[in-house]
Amino acid sequence: MSPSTHHTSQPEENSPKKATRFEIERTFEPKGREYIPIALDKHTAQEITQWYLQFAGESSYEDRVRRTEFADGRVIYERQQKSPGGMVREETEPVLLSDDEVRELHLESLPRIEKTRYFTSVQGIKVEIDFYHGPLEGKAKIEVEFRDQDGAIGFVPPEWFGEEITDEPGTNDGDRAQQLYPDFCFPSRMHTPVRFTVEDGLNRVYEEIEALRANLGRPVIVSVAGGSASGKTSKVAKSIQARFGSPDLLSLDDFSKGDAWLQSQRALGREHLSWDHPEYIDSTAALSLLKSFRDQGIREFPKRHFDFQTGEPSIAGTISFGDVLVVEGLFALSDSLMQVADYGVFVDIGPHGRLMRRLLRDVSRTTMSPNEILKYFLSTVHEAHEEHVQPSAKVADIVLTNEYKPEIEATRSGLLDNQVKFPGKISAFSVLGLGAHHLGSGFQTDVYFAPTDRDFSETGELLRIRGNGTPNQILTYKGPRLSNGTRPRFEAEIDEEASAQLRKVYDGQAFVIQKLRESFLLDGVVISFDSNLSTTRGGGLRSLENHIELRSSTAEQDELIALAGRLGLDPTKLVSLSYAEM
Repeated sequence: MSPSTHHTSQPEENSPKKATRFEIERTFEPKGREYIPIALDKHTAQEITQWYLQFAGESSYEDRVRRTEFADGRVIYERQQKSPGGMVREETEPVLLSDDEVRELHLESLPRIEKTRYFTSVQGIKVEIDFYHGPLEGKAKIEVEFRDQDGAIGFVPPEWFGEEITDEPGTNDGDRAQQLYPDFCFPSRMHTPVRFTVEDGLNRVYEEIEALRANLGRPVIVSVAGGSASGKTSKVAKSIQARFGSPDLLSLDDFSKGDAWLQSQRALGREHLSWDHPEYIDSTAALSLLKSFRDQGIREFPKRHFDFQTGEPSIAGTISFGDVLVVEGLFALSDSLMQVADYGVFVDIGPHGRLMRRLLRDVSRTTMSPNEILKYFLSTVHEAHEEHVQPSAKVADIVLTNEYKPEIEATRSGLLDNQVKFPGKISAFSVLGLGAHHLGSGFQTDVYFAPTDRDFSETGELLRIRGNGTPNQILTYKGPRLSNGTRPRFEAEIDEEASAQLRKVYDGQAFVIQKLRESFLLDGVVISFDSNLSTTRGGGLRSLENHIELRSSTAEQDELIALAGRLGLDPTKLVSLSYAEM
């Protein structure tokens, strides 16, 4: 049988492109080993075992782990997902698993198939020949993968390939494993969620929810979870709500038990509890509402409300939902809520982005100081996220990454920084003679951080702590340069406790710069003489030449250059790089 035409259309434009790819393959079933006119013992072979964490279905991907033993004895484990289909199947990029990850999956309890794979070529195209073992002993399959569909359709197989089974139901490996284990019950949601950016993945979310509505024939519950400042509410939950026309959104924040309850628990010695702990949410009440919506078709409920000013919950008015109820919150993918949810979305963001969004957001909307915001985030929010929120991504059906975009979001700092540097040194009298005020001098140690989840050299960001001999230190964050040469800048004084917590989250430091700085103020511009400059990177110490820096939050670069000229500096020697970039 030749491949059917309904599998040969090109992928739609809105199909995911970053996290998945399309496998184009035709498969054949030879009559037996003796019919294959190739000396297989002279060809490369691999021993393969495949375990299945989920079989493919109408709205689900096949999820498998493959163990491959190479001819030289090397062994690797890879995890991959594949869509149902025939000649064209969507598949994720294989993920190499560590020994610990393999152990955690308990593969020994899962459905599996075993085979030996040989590699050869026909008509210049790579051909894979599989011979099965165990319950499938005696069966064989030939797979030919193509770069495009035209090549696949135009391929004329040799007679010894046998019957084509590309579109025959029950003939791919996942189907055969399912036939061997017809009654196998997989552990709940034991699969790897597919992963996309928010921009690429939302359309997929809409399509899968629409499919659930059609297949289930009842109201659908969608759970959206994610860390603080991930965009789970504004970017994802509200988008789903709007797409399906539900009047309201169910926020787990409104099921908070309140500060009085929290204080009573702490009085009992439960100091670990906080606003960011799952026990702070009345999940029993939330679960009851969701069950009433799903099982009884109730669409309108008393509206719970949490007052962030008083710290206490209340009930006032009503809340209503359409055919799709979207529930969002830190713990929306908890075990209890996933008992009733039909579809789970996790909105992911790295620790650096989570911190910067939270810091820039809360400085403008709360009465907390930056030091207080930072300490609460690092000591409570971050730890709770790592322990309770991030692990729940494993039970999601899809993970949407909504990373911090410094080229856009850093401007929320509200302060723009423009600076220029010139190598060399000048006399303090030349600055004072122009009417400058002496601001002081001192030795500075700048510790620059490098997050584990992004490369600042690519994003154009900078994060440092400056020590100048006082108990408190200065935290500085700079975003990438804007088109006019300025950089968004956030600066705050923090104490030693916050500094230590920050170092822990950023897992060490990238490098250190030390210098002696003497500063002056002239016409709103800070002029600094930097000497005894040195940088330490990777254990190596390197000296830098002296520099004069001019910095302002209001002056344009040409104004700074003009002022430098008044100081006798040569404009052609301007250095626009920061010390971190030198």
